[in-house]
Amino acid sequence: MGVPASGIRRAYPHPWKVFSMASWLTRFALPVALAGAATLAATGSASAEPASVSINGNMQVIGMNILHIEAQGQGDGPATGTYMAAGELGSMPLPVKVTGPVTCLTVNGNTVSLVYPITTVQPVMVFAPDAMAIQITVAKGQNGQPNMIGYGVPMPTSMLQTCNPGPTPLMFDGTIDIR
Repeated sequence: MGVPASGIRRAYPHPWKVFSMASWLTRFALPVALAGAATLAATGSASAEPASVSINGNMQVIGMNILHIEAQGQGDGPATGTYMAAGELGSMPLPVKVTGPVTCLTVNGNTVSLVYPITTVQPVMVFAPDAMAIQITVAKGQNGQPNMIGYGVPMPTSMLQTCNPGPTPLMFDGTIDIR
């Protein structure tokens, strides 16, 4: 490890050290890559299928139904499906209804997030169809916990490029089926 007699230090490693580092990397990386490939092959068929989701129930505020939601979607990222939300006051339906296609879907364990452009609004469409979109996130309750929902506000469709799950602060009384 000393300095050569010329007094000039090498700016590059000794060729033997390069060879030994390369052989160490090969010896280490090859088993890791093989183990990763085996794991991927074992789980590849299950994770390769896009998620399929069905949601049907009521968003609640202080125990009162305010919005009935029905959604079906399939995909991972880009998705296909349908969405419908109808206003309620308790158990009384209101004359407000929003529909649209599900265009983005993300499943993360027991949590589902989806985006839908607003295609129709009843009784009055205030903006052009598909110009605005909404993101919702639902979490399936586990260990006795209730289902929860988070509902976004209408935003320009171009602003919702991904559908990563968001917070779910409100109760959701209904079914969340994730396959």
